[in-house]
Amino acid sequence: MVDKKLASLIHNQVFFHGQLNLLWEGGFEELLPLNDDFIQGLLSFKDKYLIESQQFKEALDLVTKKVLHQLWQVNQYIDIRKEDTERLKAIYKETFQSINRDNASSMMEKHFQHLSQWIKPFYQPQMVEALKAQKQIGQVVNNQYSGEFQLSQFDLELSELNFPLLDIGCGEDAGFVEYLRKHNKEAYGIDHLITRPGSYLWEEHWLDFDYGKDKWSTIWAHMSYTNHMNYHKSHNSPLWSGYAKCFKNILDSLIVGGRFCYCPSVPMMEEYLNSLEGQPYIIDSPHPNRICITRRH
Repeated sequence: MVDKKLASLIHNQVFFHGQLNLLWEGGFEELLPLNDDFIQGLLSFKDKYLIESQQFKEALDLVTKKVLHQLWQVNQYIDIRKEDTERLKAIYKETFQSINRDNASSMMEKHFQHLSQWIKPFYQPQMVEALKAQKQIGQVVNNQYSGEFQLSQFDLELSELNFPLLDIGCGEDAGFVEYLRKHNKEAYGIDHLITRPGSYLWEEHWLDFDYGKDKWSTIWAHMSYTNHMNYHKSHNSPLWSGYAKCFKNILDSLIVGGRFCYCPSVPMMEEYLNSLEGQPYIIDSPHPNRICITRRH
């Protein structure tokens, strides 16, 4: 359990600085003035706990999770993998190890520079140039929709779903999965951030997850996987090929008769599947931009 005072300091620091642009080229002190209360709280925690203690590891996990949450609030399409998260943790660990009362200002500036270098590769060069002149950036609202609303988007009733079901991009609170489990259904979820990971909720990147073979009766992806897939296609991102390959892995993980229900649609993929010899998939569109693919054999 993270020290309550430290957890509050971390939350406030990340929250109040959440819209500051790490790629801005103005002065560091103007962008992120030194907060004496935060520094004192941080140093008192450092005096209290060893670097390799369990409390420190939990605090490191907490700050990393808070930062990632804030970054995805600003840009949900940033593709951060496990190794990137570990590098982010290393930045915070190094700062914590090195900071003291005498070098706090210079260490915080160095910390900012390291964060800037860490985030830069996630943006295309033209976007990096555009962001250099912006001190602050906005954020998007990533809604988590109710179970009833999600079902309505595909003209489905709960009784028409087959299980087990996997929700790709279930959201931090896994609302749809929890809705199904309250109705005693076998449902699971994956996402890059999960509030309470456990036996049926996995904190993992969609492209790294092992979907298995002939495993799922239903795979669900409401405004998640294919939303990102379309984004990477429209931006000529090298990640598009990974999403396309993973799309095939998702279909292979369905049992015969299983369905992959998703929105928005990906016309290129649906056209390709319709062109396959023997028509191994039935593609249904209950509403514009909503797709259910059934594996025939």
